[in-house]
Amino acid sequence: MKFIICALIVLLISGGVAMAQNSPVFIKGKVVDSLDQGLPFSSIVLLEARDSTVYQFTSSDALGNFLLKKVHSGKYLLQVSYVGYQLFKKLLSISGNTTSLELGRITLAPEARYLSEVTVEEERIPIQFKADTLEYDALAFKTRPNAVVEDLLKKLPGVEVDRDGKIMAQGEEVRKVLVNGKEFFGDDPKIATKNLEAEAVDKVQVFDKKSDIAVFTGMDDGNQQRAINLKLKKNRNQGFFGKILGGYGTDNRHRGQMNIRSFTDETQLSAIGMSNNINERGFSTMRALQNQALGAGIQNGLVATHAGGINFNHEFSKQSDWRSSYFYTNVNQAVNRDVFQNSILEEDIYTLSNQSRETTKNHAHNLNFRYEHEFNATNILLWNGRGRITDERNTNLSGINILDDTERQQSDNRYGTNFDDLSVDSDLLFRHRFRKKGRFMVADLSIHYSENEIVSRLESETNLLAGMETEPWQTTLLWQLQDRGKDRKEITAGFSYAEPVGKNSHFEIRYQRGTRQRAINQLLEESLRVGEAPPDETGLLDNAFESNYDYHQPGFSFKLFKNGLSFSTGLSTHLSELSSQEPFLAEHNVQKFEYLLPQLNLRYPVSRSSQLSLRYDANVIEPPVGFMQPVTYNTNQFTRVIGNPSLKVEYQQNANINFRSFSAFSFTSFFANMGLTRTNDKIVRSVRIDPQLVRSVQWINASHETTYFLNAGFSTPIRSVGAKINIKGSVSNTHSFAFINGPSDKVNHWNSSFDLSIENRKKEYLDLLVGVRLNNNSSSYANNSSLDYDFMRQTYYTDISIYFLDTWELYSTMNLMIFPESGALVEERIPLWTASISKSFLKNNRGQLSLAVFDILGVNKNFSRTSRLNFVETARTNALGRYFMLSLAYRLHGLK
Repeated sequence: MKFIICALIVLLISGGVAMAQNSPVFIKGKVVDSLDQGLPFSSIVLLEARDSTVYQFTSSDALGNFLLKKVHSGKYLLQVSYVGYQLFKKLLSISGNTTSLELGRITLAPEARYLSEVTVEEERIPIQFKADTLEYDALAFKTRPNAVVEDLLKKLPGVEVDRDGKIMAQGEEVRKVLVNGKEFFGDDPKIATKNLEAEAVDKVQVFDKKSDIAVFTGMDDGNQQRAINLKLKKNRNQGFFGKILGGYGTDNRHRGQMNIRSFTDETQLSAIGMSNNINERGFSTMRALQNQALGAGIQNGLVATHAGGINFNHEFSKQSDWRSSYFYTNVNQAVNRDVFQNSILEEDIYTLSNQSRETTKNHAHNLNFRYEHEFNATNILLWNGRGRITDERNTNLSGINILDDTERQQSDNRYGTNFDDLSVDSDLLFRHRFRKKGRFMVADLSIHYSENEIVSRLESETNLLAGMETEPWQTTLLWQLQDRGKDRKEITAGFSYAEPVGKNSHFEIRYQRGTRQRAINQLLEESLRVGEAPPDETGLLDNAFESNYDYHQPGFSFKLFKNGLSFSTGLSTHLSELSSQEPFLAEHNVQKFEYLLPQLNLRYPVSRSSQLSLRYDANVIEPPVGFMQPVTYNTNQFTRVIGNPSLKVEYQQNANINFRSFSAFSFTSFFANMGLTRTNDKIVRSVRIDPQLVRSVQWINASHETTYFLNAGFSTPIRSVGAKINIKGSVSNTHSFAFINGPSDKVNHWNSSFDLSIENRKKEYLDLLVGVRLNNNSSSYANNSSLDYDFMRQTYYTDISIYFLDTWELYSTMNLMIFPESGALVEERIPLWTASISKSFLKNNRGQLSLAVFDILGVNKNFSRTSRLNFVETARTNALGRYFMLSLAYRLHGLK
């Protein structure tokens, strides 16, 4: 199957290349002012005359010339705009025998400042280019009552939002969403797009956000990310705005959400909250404040969540700016899991079944802040901080049965853990810009401190039986108490100096010094009794372990930026020492490492609508302290983990090439990304399995691991049927080593996926999406083919929204997952169908009443099929079942 998916991806890339090569000219002209001077980067928008739908858009070049391509027969409205000039409009009629249309010079008149507000409001310009920003007028794209920003983005030409909420703008993934130029609850774009209502937005601005250092120095450093800024309407700076929702359903299912904010020119204050027992766990994954009161339903087990957050941004002055957010979450989860394993050990086949009942209660606090102070035009200070407190309680009751040809093992286990965690990070960064443009220095200091404690209790009774006998011939009783405490202290300091070389480049030197101190302490108390023998009791043992990692990293880089080309290269030397010791022993293990860390970045604008980028870098990854402590840690009698104090650091090299293209003429986008990751001294598990199927796991360094990957995507409208097709595919191949009971075995692992979907383009009355997703996982072993596996998963899905009578909406979504038959494993089919109907009412449709039903067929279940080392596993867990829910939502508008 992986070869079929690879072939589909190759066809996808071929189609994208063909698309890039087919670009005939149909309409051309030149935008000038009253002095016949060309107006560069003017906005040219072609609308369909019958309904003002955006058909194409582009911008003029540096001389004012523009081209519109692939315009089909029909009537259109041409809009040409430029900041400070009046809007130009012209009706165009394209007939079937027209091959090209020459519009000549289009002269824009200066903007008349005396126009009334009414006149200005009527002149809606749906899309405008402003410097490096593409701006959409939100009022030019109609959305339904109670729609959120995500619904608005789906209507913008050149912007795509997939089923998971990931945003693509002009063929590139959006990494950050700002609100009035400021962060909204951190870096997750989905929190803004799924929680803010669409009708509050005045403008949607798409741009490439430069790095802080590039903004400060005025020189592009090649580090940028696609971003969206949501500019809210001016009247949203008075009073409180937002939305509240409450719902109750059968089986005591409930759901409550709220989003309240108050914005002024200097201050942004927002609060969000949620409480539900329908498996919604976070603000960026839920269908937040949308029309449908539907749970996620795809989590393992049953999940109840109570959470809240506050976002506070304040501009003390033009020189001082504060941004912060806080989240609290309380998650309670109950999971009933049935696991069935077929294990292969040499020539023997073992069968394991595990029935477990697990409950988890988690409380977490997360705080993030950023303070920026500009002392003057040449000096700036940044302070970023993060803090986290976690408290988790877990209880697991399990019954394990292991069967081979001659005997059986039965084990009943009760395992519980108390986990407490504290983590604090603080980053200070000072920048100084010299008088000479491009000359600057940066000093930074980072401090990290964390500590956590895991207290676990294990009670286990294991019976060994002969054949199918019911009376055990040997019983083992185990009682164990473990208290594992970890702490980590880390300090990193750096300094860099940049000197301009010519007009468009600079040379930079940098030095970084870091030290990480990690300690782990394990207290163990144990009682073991085998058969009728007296119990073997172990008193309280104190197993402590310390690890220190110190490094120096001097380096240099050269960066060049010219006419859109960005090039940088550099080299660092990583000199480090990894030491570890058990405090009560004299033995001290010291390892020294020296690595060269080269880096290369190239971003080349192939054309105005396409870009090619290359990237190569190398880094060093130190082993976690828990992997190094030379003591045994177990959660049941069949799995034991032993640390390895001799672990080496990993040396990882990454290389990839990326191509992206977006055509504003045809709204066709294409991207392809391919590369490899090579890791020397890769840390892997070495597993030894004894005749009783007890696994002893130790971490070791394999010689290397190499992964090759390819991702591609293509989307284009099919204008003849008013639809759009989206195709995405990925494939990765990893060459690694497995260690099972002795020498290594080479493993070749494939992971591939292919996604095809079709949706309608005009969504005023109908929004329909139909698609299929294929996933394939396979592994082959060089020396032991009995461990080979090949798993396939097929997902067929459809989403449909029907809007009628202005205020009604009917919504339905269905997924069908199929796990095909594989060897002795039978086929599994899991359909999940959910639907809702909603009605907007009250003044300005502020209220909305919804009736939803989850899992209409009543067959929802959680199922997984995996393979690890020497076993194939099938797992089934309890799932959220069918329920009905009635919900009421209300939009808050201008409360004082």
